[in-house]
Amino acid sequence: MAAGIVANLAINEEDKRLVEEMEPCMLDNLKEMILSWEQPEEQIFECGSLKLFVPLLHCSDTPALQLWALWSLQHICIHSGELRCQKLEDYGVSTLLINLAEDSEIDHDVVKFIKDILQLTEQTMQ
Repeated sequence: MAAGIVANLAINEEDKRLVEEMEPCMLDNLKEMILSWEQPEEQIFECGSLKLFVPLLHCSDTPALQLWALWSLQHICIHSGELRCQKLEDYGVSTLLINLAEDSEIDHDVVKFIKDILQLTEQTMQ
């Protein structure tokens, strides 16, 4: 998936400049594409993949990258059952998501995705 490639370039210090030089409309298009994606029925990410997406959550100046990470986290939450709650805690993701959702400068689409993930997690814990 192209979104994953762009996102991984963005967190690699040597390649970060490539993403910074991208046309803003390309990242806007990426954001819109991610927002339109449905979750596939088959599992494409495992819980062990969580650590790959956590650094992208810190890219608050690039919502498209946060959304790629959040879409992936949502996928893991949907397909990994109860294991996801422990893994989210192990990597500090739950706390990070709560903090991001409370930050008034975070993109509103990012906040919506975060709330959906937190709700999925809460449902599993009940």
